[in-house]
Amino acid sequence: LSSFMFDFDFQPWHNHSMNRFFSFAVTSLQLIQCYSWAMPRKKQPFATFVDLCQHRDSVVVTPDNDYENDASVMVWSPQSSSNWDVMPNSTVSIETLRWCQNFVVPFNLCPWARASLKTPGAVRLYSVKKREEIEEALNKVSTLFYQQITRKVSDPSTAISFLICEDLTWNFADFFDWFCYIEELYWDDQNDLQNKITLAAFHPDWNYEDDETALKFEKKSPYPTITFVWTAVVEAATEATTVKIAKQNEETLLNQRVDDMNALYNSEVYLGDDETPSS
Repeated sequence: LSSFMFDFDFQPWHNHSMNRFFSFAVTSLQLIQCYSWAMPRKKQPFATFVDLCQHRDSVVVTPDNDYENDASVMVWSPQSSSNWDVMPNSTVSIETLRWCQNFVVPFNLCPWARASLKTPGAVRLYSVKKREEIEEALNKVSTLFYQQITRKVSDPSTAISFLICEDLTWNFADFFDWFCYIEELYWDDQNDLQNKITLAAFHPDWNYEDDETALKFEKKSPYPTITFVWTAVVEAATEATTVKIAKQNEETLLNQRVDDMNALYNSEVYLGDDETPSS
């Protein structure tokens, strides 16, 4: 569901006429390169989109729901022999899945998100407690994702992995600078998987320039997050398709009021105090 990839020839604070890449595959889930631009549009009432969420129950990640990927998250543990400990039904995993199923899918921000969520084993969640741990974990997750595809454990057209940082003090500017460093210096130059795996970044405080429109919800996630998708799937999307998706997303989001979107996001993504799983 990850949803929007972006081009590093521009900065996230540039205006809407600049190229944007988004990846909501887990999803989105299937990340693809998109180009968008500002243009006048007919205003549509917010209710037409809110109704998509109002007429269904909020996702509850249990074996009885229609979500085919479990809510377990692999938590980075340097002391563990495998470096990962399994934590079922954690707040970070449930809120990430709620983001995908309750927000990305109803707004159709990523056309592949629904398929990824419905495909057993397609979505994999990994998390780190501290930002200092994320770079080593990123290298591990990229290897695991590569093995997941090449060993035919998952269909590359629906597979997506999330690497989530639970440290909410990591502000957007620092997070984005770090991600640019990873893309430009580490991922491109040192990792032999760079031509096979595409990364995308998301953040709770994502914003474009000083833009106060709802477009920021295109890349707003509940936690600082990196997604991994198979590059061949990204490249298979035609330019006409990516342009169409970008225009649709921009029209959908720019026609919404920020206050309404914030209220919807908070209710559909974040767990309430009475919903938080016990540790």
